[in-house]
Amino acid sequence: MEKLCADYEQLDKEILDAIFPIYKPSNLCEEDNLLGHVDSLFEQIMTVDSHQQLTIDEFRLNCTLIRNTLSDLIQLMNNLIHKYIKSNCTIHRIQYAVNYLVVLKDLYETLLEIFADSTEKSSPKFSDLLAKYQDNEEFRLKARNIQDINFFGLQHMNHVFTQDTLKQIIRISHHYLSNHDSQALEEKLVVYNSHLNILVRIFASAIDMSQQDIICLNKNHLFWRQIKAISTYTKLSQNSDQISQSYYNFMKSIRIGHAIFLKKSKFKNSFMRDIIFISSSVWYFVLDGRAKLRAMEHMCDMQVESAMSVMGMVEKPGIKHLIEFGITSIKHNIKIYIDPVVSPLTLNYMNKQFEQGILNKITNEPLEYVNKSIHYDIKQHKSILTKDKTKLRIRILSSKSLVKTNQFQQTFSQSIKNETLNYDTFQTIIIHFHGGGFISMSSSSHQNYTREWANQLGIPIFSVDYSLAPKYRYPQAVDDCWQAYHWILSHLQYHFNIQPKKIILAGDSAGGNLCCALTGLAIKFGIKVPDGLLLSYPVLDLKMKYSPSHMHGLEDFLLNHTLMDICIDAYTNHPASYEFDPFRSPNHFSDEIISKFPPVRILVGSKDPLLDHSHRLAHSLIKNQRNVKIIVYEGMSHGFLSFYMLGGMKESAKCIEDSIICLKELISFKNQ
Repeated sequence: MEKLCADYEQLDKEILDAIFPIYKPSNLCEEDNLLGHVDSLFEQIMTVDSHQQLTIDEFRLNCTLIRNTLSDLIQLMNNLIHKYIKSNCTIHRIQYAVNYLVVLKDLYETLLEIFADSTEKSSPKFSDLLAKYQDNEEFRLKARNIQDINFFGLQHMNHVFTQDTLKQIIRISHHYLSNHDSQALEEKLVVYNSHLNILVRIFASAIDMSQQDIICLNKNHLFWRQIKAISTYTKLSQNSDQISQSYYNFMKSIRIGHAIFLKKSKFKNSFMRDIIFISSSVWYFVLDGRAKLRAMEHMCDMQVESAMSVMGMVEKPGIKHLIEFGITSIKHNIKIYIDPVVSPLTLNYMNKQFEQGILNKITNEPLEYVNKSIHYDIKQHKSILTKDKTKLRIRILSSKSLVKTNQFQQTFSQSIKNETLNYDTFQTIIIHFHGGGFISMSSSSHQNYTREWANQLGIPIFSVDYSLAPKYRYPQAVDDCWQAYHWILSHLQYHFNIQPKKIILAGDSAGGNLCCALTGLAIKFGIKVPDGLLLSYPVLDLKMKYSPSHMHGLEDFLLNHTLMDICIDAYTNHPASYEFDPFRSPNHFSDEIISKFPPVRILVGSKDPLLDHSHRLAHSLIKNQRNVKIIVYEGMSHGFLSFYMLGGMKESAKCIEDSIICLKELISFKNQ
């Protein structure tokens, strides 16, 4: 690594004198001069290309300028509080921002001390900085020398901080000084405080990340050439602006939903909340600009209850019926309710496995089967159709009859009325796990494409309604999928004309996470491994850490960082093994388990905050010589399979077509 100059203080002075020949520290207390100084400073900070290799001197200069800018910005915002602002709420917003700016300044100060080889000199300042954050895992830098610094992460974070966040804070602060618009400042600060929160939290992980992580490697590296070889990059429109505009138009309903819930939250009376819901729907539909502003404010300040409400809008009766009106019909839509089949997976069990060092290993442990008398009782042919909220619900979609023998024909009379029964036995099925961040949605809300699968493939789709967080935390959702899988393997043939020899797992977002977790469990316990996985924009790592694609979440209306935070907090349960548990974060599966994975197909958008998750999984599968392919839709964000509906994105029809092609390909593979 290149050695730095010896006289660092002199270097700083020469750099600043060259850039600001009229720079006078005494003027820093004057807001106008300060704003001019800081804005000019930003113009001088290097805007670097992610592939450009900077020297250590250039990195140090970049960090020095940002550190100085942060110091000036903190002073400016404190001056705003003491001199101009009367609103307590606005003062609170500014103080909130200042707190993050102070942490960020300290992180850059730590970096500059590392550049100065302070660890060797035992600098008291460096020791104080390390001690200040030693108990805070998110803010604590683990780097102790230049060799420990991940310069790719530092370069990208410098760009995001300076160009996308700090500069905007300066501009809105200047707007307030010029126009005395306290409300506008407060609304904007909500958004940028949220951005600061996320960026500061992942800053340390960007600097400390392994330099061998694939996202830090040059795009000509062997790993990236291998990933490119199994990837297909698909344009859904020749005009890239059209995709952005279609997505923005489709997100209008999401923006309106966020705006309404923000307004409703200010009223406690249920009658008034209903009135606000109706009136605001019309108001925000007409005034989309206002809806966007309110939506961004709500997204950045969301709590788990409001997140569940917004995401669960598609489950509300009126909207639900409207969506069903616009999707394809299906001959058989049956809901069954089942009891557990094997001993449940508990948090204590998973933690004990982690402590013993065998959680991520193949153990072939014997399984204890439960409820045998219930499952083999002939009366269960009728009782599994009886609605029971205490049991696990599975929705079965099929374009053909699902009856075992005439003996049970009466049970299904309503679903097969006036139809000639077909007793051919199905040998291939798809088990589907829906998305929704582990906290919302159901098999019902994803029927716009699962019905297409059932109709076009001519095989049954089993869609599992697993338990949702935060009421049911990890590993309850995993256990529900585990129980459903065992029931299908052991008991399905006694109820329907199905003897599954081939099982494909399919899941989107959180459902993709559960597909991988279930596959890992099957491999670990030595039972039948699914024959293929279709993962659509899967969640594969629940540790909120740095990744370039995560930056897309700063502006995304569907999967923003606040929502990701809420979903992770609601689901994970935060035990000691949280970061390394592969059944929570499948990208941490050992090579021993990954090497047994079936063929995998991945669909993801180029603007999805979770894109890097898919690349890391693909790299792991390639390294273990597994069959994997990726389709990347250029310009698309998270959740696109659900976009094809009445009033949705017509471009996403191609994504559903591709998903069916992928399923056919997985079905065609010979059983392993």
